[in-house]
Amino acid sequence: MRPQWIIGIMAASLAFLLMGSVVGVAAIQRRTITAPYVNWSVGSISLQGFITDTPHCREAGGRTVPNQRCMNGSLYSPMEYYAVWLVVRESKYRIRENRLLLIRLDESPPVGTFNNWTGQ
Repeated sequence: MRPQWIIGIMAASLAFLLMGSVVGVAAIQRRTITAPYVNWSVGSISLQGFITDTPHCREAGGRTVPNQRCMNGSLYSPMEYYAVWLVVRESKYRIRENRLLLIRLDESPPVGTFNNWTGQ
């Protein structure tokens, strides 16, 4: 294959990946699809994604799921958010936390609306 073809294929793949990411984030924000609960760990690195109403807390919690670690210091929000955190344990007593993504979710759809996943 010529190098121009390889570069073209890589550019097209990157464009499709970017468009898919934008569409996926918009679908999660509008609650067209359910935001995934993510809790992946490899060694001292973990990736956590969850819906919360305490967007500045790195663990799922809030009014619906109380979390003792974040309850006193976190501000509650009337809106729900989808947050993705990268947590790195650097030593026994030091943890580095980086919020990678925070999406404000639209209000819940009314009860009785059509659900694409269950067909009801």
